[in-house]
Amino acid sequence: MLAGRGRRLGSITKQNNKCLIKLFDKPLLGHIIDRLLFNNLSDIIPIVGYHSQTVINYLVDNYAELLTLSPIINPKFEETNNMYSLWCAREILDGNRFILCNGDSILNKYVIKKLINSKYDSAIVLDTKNKHKAIDSPGTIVKNGRIFDIGRHIPRKNNGGYAIGLYKYGKNLSSAYFKEVEIMLEKNMYQAGFHDPLITLFKSNFVYRVNTEGLSYTEIDTKEDILKANSVLNRILSEEND
Repeated sequence: MLAGRGRRLGSITKQNNKCLIKLFDKPLLGHIIDRLLFNNLSDIIPIVGYHSQTVINYLVDNYAELLTLSPIINPKFEETNNMYSLWCAREILDGNRFILCNGDSILNKYVIKKLINSKYDSAIVLDTKNKHKAIDSPGTIVKNGRIFDIGRHIPRKNNGGYAIGLYKYGKNLSSAYFKEVEIMLEKNMYQAGFHDPLITLFKSNFVYRVNTEGLSYTEIDTKEDILKANSVLNRILSEEND
């Protein structure tokens, strides 16, 4: 998902979407797309909002021959959160299997491969190695590999692993998800995050953990994260080439 303004990045995103911040002379989005293509994921639905045409132009100019692109625009990106952005793509996604990837993250291509090849119909990639560290990501409650809760409200001591921004929706979860989002929007919950509906759905839908197993990843939310991202990307490239 690529619709947000990236306000915490200040002037860096004043005239551009944060997914186009360059790391090693290539936009973050390019690094993401390259790793999706490595895993034979070429049917891409970029959900855009802020500087939407700039993002679409980048994808068309650099990947048109490699991707099937179906851009979706969130016209209310200024006053909504990313749950609503995903809702905007419901006509394509509802009832279908799909993988959701955050547009401000970069991760080892083999993490994506682990998710695709997992035996689970629905799953979320979790960093369990660092689960007791202070990380600005949603924590989880996990029992016997099954996820029962997700969010930043989970105490670190109970955390079963941090969600790193990569989700696999099976058909049943997909259908249930958009029904739950509709209920939440009827209650004017436009500021909900895309993982918020999952909290209710975990009760009746089986969603499992897939571990990063120590492979590197990072996300960009602040100016400080950009320097860190270059360092982590260097580590990712080393891991991928081993």
